[in-house]
Amino acid sequence: MEKVWRIFSSITERAEVAMLLDRRWLLGEERAEVREAVAAILTRVRREGDPALLEYTRKFDRVDLPTARLRVAKEEILAGIENTPVELREAIARAAGNIRRFHETQLRRDIMVAHPDGSLLFLRFLPLQRVGVYVPGGAGGLTPLISSVLMNIIPAQVAGVEEIAVCSPPRPDGSLAPGLLAALAHLGIEEVYRVGGAQAVAAMAYGTESIRPVEKIVGPGNRYVTEAKRQVFGLVGIDLLAQAEHDPEAGAILFTPFRSLAEAVGRAMEDFLATLPRAEVARTSLARYGGAVVTRDLEEALELVEKLAPEHLELMVADPWALAARVRHAGAVFLG
Repeated sequence: MEKVWRIFSSITERAEVAMLLDRRWLLGEERAEVREAVAAILTRVRREGDPALLEYTRKFDRVDLPTARLRVAKEEILAGIENTPVELREAIARAAGNIRRFHETQLRRDIMVAHPDGSLLFLRFLPLQRVGVYVPGGAGGLTPLISSVLMNIIPAQVAGVEEIAVCSPPRPDGSLAPGLLAALAHLGIEEVYRVGGAQAVAAMAYGTESIRPVEKIVGPGNRYVTEAKRQVFGLVGIDLLAQAEHDPEAGAILFTPFRSLAEAVGRAMEDFLATLPRAEVARTSLARYGGAVVTRDLEEALELVEKLAPEHLELMVADPWALAARVRHAGAVFLG
C-alpha cells in the first residue's frame, strides 16, 4: 500500500517541498486529458441540451433519468425535512443563522457624492439576477456538502439575488440526500436539478431545455467541475478555481518546526483513516499530495504557507492571532 504520510525537511529536501507546493495541477494546466474531456462535455451539452445531460448522468452517475425528473419537485425538497434527523435540522438552522448574520455586515451601500457646482455622482450596488450553485454529492451522491448549500446560497440571498438554481449529482436511486434537501428547504430554494459534474456547469452556463442559463456559477467540485468553470469563465462569472479539495487529488499539508509532531500526526492519520467512511479517497489524496514539511521555525512555515496560498488554513499555535495578522494569501483561516 502506498505510504499515506510523507515527511520532508525544508532544509535538505527543497526540491521535494517545491513540488508539494506546486498548485498547477489544481487548475489542470498539466492535465490535457481533463481539459479535453471537459471541453467535449461542454460542447455536447451546448449543442444537444437535455439529451446530453441525461446521457452523461447515465454514464457518470449510473442513473437513468427521464427529462421530467431532472428538476427536483417541490414536494421532494420539502420531504427532505421530515427525512432528516432533528439534530441535523437544528444544526442547519443554527449554521444558517450564523452565516446570514456575518454576511449581512458585508452589504455595500450606495454612495452619493455632491460637488460644489451642484452635480451629483452615484455609485450603485446591484445584485445579480440569476446565480447557479453547484453542490458536490460526494461518492455516488451519498455525502453531499450541506455546508456548500449554506455558504454559497445565503450570501446570494443577502445580496438580493432574485433567482438561485442548484445542481447536485443524484444518488444511485436518482434521489438527493435528505440532509441536502432539508438545507435547501430551510433556505426556501425551489429550483433544484439532479445533475452533476462538468455537464451541470455546462447546463448552467449555456442553458438547456430544462435549465435556464445563469450569470454566475459558484460552488466547489472535483477537477472536472473546476476545469469546466474555468472554460466557461467569461460567458459567466465564477468563484475561485482553487476549490479542488473534493477530489482524490486534493492537498493537505502540515508545516511545523517539530519532526516529532509531524511523525505523531502521521500515526494519528493512520488511526483516523481506519474509521473514515471515505478512507480510500482521503488515503489517495494524502499519498499523492499530502504530508508534513519540517521547517526551521514558524517564520519559515509562514513563508511556505504564503507560497501555497491554501483555501483552508489552520493556525494551531500558541498565539494564532499574531500569526493570522500576517497571513495574506489564504481563503478561510481558522485560529486555534
